[in-house]
Amino acid sequence: MRSGWAIYGGLALIAVVAGLFRFWRLDVLPPGLHYDEAFNEVYALRIYRGQVAPIYLTENNGEEPLHIYLTAALFHLIGPTPIGGRVISAAAGVAAVVAVHFLCVELFQNNLGRNQAERIGLLTSLFMATWYWPFHYSRIGMEPSLLPPVATAAMLFIWRALRARRWPDAALAGAFTALAMYTYTAGRSVPLVAALVLAQQIALARPLDRRWWIGLLIAVTAAGSNSRMRFSRS
Repeated sequence: MRSGWAIYGGLALIAVVAGLFRFWRLDVLPPGLHYDEAFNEVYALRIYRGQVAPIYLTENNGEEPLHIYLTAALFHLIGPTPIGGRVISAAAGVAAVVAVHFLCVELFQNNLGRNQAERIGLLTSLFMATWYWPFHYSRIGMEPSLLPPVATAAMLFIWRALRARRWPDAALAGAFTALAMYTYTAGRSVPLVAALVLAQQIALARPLDRRWWIGLLIAVTAAGSNSRMRFSRS
């Protein structure tokens, strides 16, 4: 029990460090707004005012909409602000730091044991919290910042579903896999990675029981329901 509290206390401390890196003087560093940031802010303002409700943005050479919708949702909570997109990106950066810990635990606990996997997760989270590129892009109000936490969550629940054979994990795996396609262009590769993981399991983890196939059906259904509108409008 004490070890568990120490692990989660360490993770909380790392999350605080990640938040300091990402939120400190967010309104002035970096100075000004990148033109993509400005575009997203203006479009979020249009959604906030009820003027548009796109599934995919064809303007600005095409953009996935999740970051802009979350910025519009923030506007509803605190009112329009020029750094609304940066707040969403910074929060996504902290979420990615926390999520990668749990993904590491899920990936390594069977081979290395729970305690060793927890330590690897903490080191990975600390690295991600302080490494330049993750926190740099977490301070810019643009859509790429959402891909790391969403893709990490997708992989986390895929592995949980494979290990525990629980339908909520399978449903979340499918939902996050599809949601990744709404984050950034590179998110279109997440379903491919998920398919490769499942193909590896089918090829090497036989025999597969009925719960495995039910979980796969649930995951595919969840992914399909979330991605149907994406392809019908893009």
